[in-house]
Amino acid sequence: INVLDKEARTSREYIFAEAYQHDFESVEASLKHQIVISKPWKLILTNPDYQAEKGPELYNLDTDPFEWENRAEENPEIVATLTREIEKGWMKPDNGRPDPPNILFLLADDLGYGELGCYGQEVIETPELDNLAEIGMRFTNFYAGSPVCSPSRAILMTGISSSYNQVRGNNGWLPERESFGRITIRKTDLTLGEMLRDAGYQTAFIGKWHIDDQNDLSTWAFARGFDYAIQEQWGKTDEGMMYDEQMHWLNAKEDSIYYHETRWNCKDEFRTELAFDWLDNHMDRDKPFFLFMSYRAPHAHERYIHNKEIYADRGWPEVERRHAAKITLLDGQIGRMLRKLEQMGKLDNTLVLFTSDN
Repeated sequence: INVLDKEARTSREYIFAEAYQHDFESVEASLKHQIVISKPWKLILTNPDYQAEKGPELYNLDTDPFEWENRAEENPEIVATLTREIEKGWMKPDNGRPDPPNILFLLADDLGYGELGCYGQEVIETPELDNLAEIGMRFTNFYAGSPVCSPSRAILMTGISSSYNQVRGNNGWLPERESFGRITIRKTDLTLGEMLRDAGYQTAFIGKWHIDDQNDLSTWAFARGFDYAIQEQWGKTDEGMMYDEQMHWLNAKEDSIYYHETRWNCKDEFRTELAFDWLDNHMDRDKPFFLFMSYRAPHAHERYIHNKEIYADRGWPEVERRHAAKITLLDGQIGRMLRKLEQMGKLDNTLVLFTSDN
């Protein structure tokens, strides 16, 4: 809300806000100010733990939009009235703070921005994502951290740019093995999962991780901040074990679930069902959640999808039909996920983010 806009201000009886001082060495934040705006007046109350000597500040936004003249002393009745509104409990630190938002992060795999209708695509159908863009915020100058999977995901998970991130390619030279292999994020890097878990979130990961070492379970998603993690794995271990890419591993190797290609339209339908199982049977409904859905589509390595109907009438080469179908099928799974959260009464307080790794 533009609080300098008189029309926006007068359309609501009260507008409330809080301001915090953040400690960038941790996830903690301390309350600095509580703010209420009503009609022309704006009242700012300073937390005495932050600045004990600071009294109330009252400004008339119609005559003093830049808040130069504190009118609190000459208008004690207005200060008292607005203070009571704050003290009723709206966003009061000890009992009235709104619930932290749930976070649903949706990550496609090798999706071009031009493959969505909301970015100009006219052939491939993506109605769910197009609607999400229409009712939300569509970014037009937002870049992935890297043009290939592993470093992009490492940057996303840690916030450390490729100039300083240990993962700079899908593979790298391993001196101790004298061979090329997968590079992991550092054990000391703080991941998004770890940060949110420390902030009181329950965290879940479903899908492609790809910033781990298949030989070292401590680098898998479950060990890097996710209370519940189901991920695929591939490649050969140092002992010679070859991972089956269709096997999905629960909480490192607590259990495993196999993806049978002929039972599902695509791999992302299977993964959506795994997420639904977590939402229904494992999630604590009284705590905020961070759910990271790391999809497979439309990466070319999903070489088979069981759905043969979508775009079958277009006369396209099969590889092109399959690529387009995977995008439309992914779009449908995202729609299912949003409807699931709506049915659970969680969607209104959920921040939904969608992007691609590159």
